[in-house]
Amino acid sequence: MVSIVEEKFRFPRKRDRAKTRALVGNPNRVASRTRDEWAQSHVCAGSRTVSASHADRHALVMIANILGGGATSRLFQSLREKTGLVYSVYSHVSFWKESGALCSFFSVDSKNLKKALEMLHAELRDLRNGGVRDEEIESARAQVKASIVFGVESVENRLFQVIQSEYFHGRYTRFDELLRAIEKVDRDAITEAAERYLGEDVLTYAGCGRIGIRGLVP
Repeated sequence: MVSIVEEKFRFPRKRDRAKTRALVGNPNRVASRTRDEWAQSHVCAGSRTVSASHADRHALVMIANILGGGATSRLFQSLREKTGLVYSVYSHVSFWKESGALCSFFSVDSKNLKKALEMLHAELRDLRNGGVRDEEIESARAQVKASIVFGVESVENRLFQVIQSEYFHGRYTRFDELLRAIEKVDRDAITEAAERYLGEDVLTYAGCGRIGIRGLVP
């Protein structure tokens, strides 16, 4: 089977690529489209982060969970539960061979777009300033670890974990290694990652709706 895969899926490499790649600062960019017939505005705000083999990836996973990883997350609580501005809101993080992305999405009535963006920026600013609470860290750590543990129950998840581990790290990464790495993520690591990857100077925005987001972001 290995010989067949090597024959059918081996592609020529134009150049050697480094296993890790440092963050490349992005200028503040905004992609905005208006749709007069839409009642809501859809916004995605995020930044380029790091590769799947970079040490910062564990802190970024924790940040994504704290920021918009579920019903107890900051954006869910502030934008949906407390103010009722949005229905759909979440954050996610992705890692690839040479880069990654951390993004937050929400859809909101266009008349509340400015307020929702201000609340998003307030949460990001608080994370950059070290405002993450101990209970948030513990909750995020428990959720991330649970997702890792429950993932091993699926044969398909095990398969993809092995493939990704081999592709990104060149070796098999044990689940207990991942759990220990998550355990080591503390307040300082989260604050430093937020400062590095969620600064206003590196955020990129994409929006579409009745009201454009251009002019509403820093």
